[in-house]
Amino acid sequence: MSTHINRLLTFAPMPERIGLFILSLLLLCACVEDPPVEMSGEANVRSRFIPADSVLQLEAQREETNEVISEVSGRLDFIDSLENAGDPTDYIEEKNRLDNQLDSLQLIRDDLSSGISLLNNGNIKLDFVSALGSPGQITYENARLVYGLPLNSRTSSSTFIVAYGSFSGEATFDYEMETLYEERMVRLRGRNIDLISHTFDSVKVNCNADTCTTDEILVTFYF
Repeated sequence: MSTHINRLLTFAPMPERIGLFILSLLLLCACVEDPPVEMSGEANVRSRFIPADSVLQLEAQREETNEVISEVSGRLDFIDSLENAGDPTDYIEEKNRLDNQLDSLQLIRDDLSSGISLLNNGNIKLDFVSALGSPGQITYENARLVYGLPLNSRTSSSTFIVAYGSFSGEATFDYEMETLYEERMVRLRGRNIDLISHTFDSVKVNCNADTCTTDEILVTFYF
């Protein structure tokens, strides 16, 4: 077809050439296929999990460590005062031992502070997340700050079970599911999300009260 049109363009008068040229452009455009429409993944409720009890335990251990640090530092100061007063006793061995103990205690305190900070930010590794009625479990290899709870697109309610160590908690969401078409991309989005029940110690939901979609919601669970 293209060879035939080229011949016509070569021998046809100018007005006909213009018409044939436009026709050839239309034929070329008709041969170009549109890129395929892609389907994005699930609609997820972004969630953070903060083990408040574990934080309290670490804070108690840090407080105990600080008390021992104060005792060791106080003993070193007392030895310094004795030496400055002219005490002839050789305290070198004891001071070396106390210095080493103090270094170890400060490292322990720093590790406890780092652990407290990570837990307070929700940087933990859940054992698994599962949805009630679903046979599978979502497991994780590494700790993360935010987890996605995948809403079931075939229903208007999902109940999730979250496991962390000896703790197991449940949370149930009601929602509406909608399909969005964006730049040759089809994706699902939950809207009017409502946390209707949970077994955690407390929960904080950050969301626009008028719409509350999976694009904006962030739920913080404390246990």
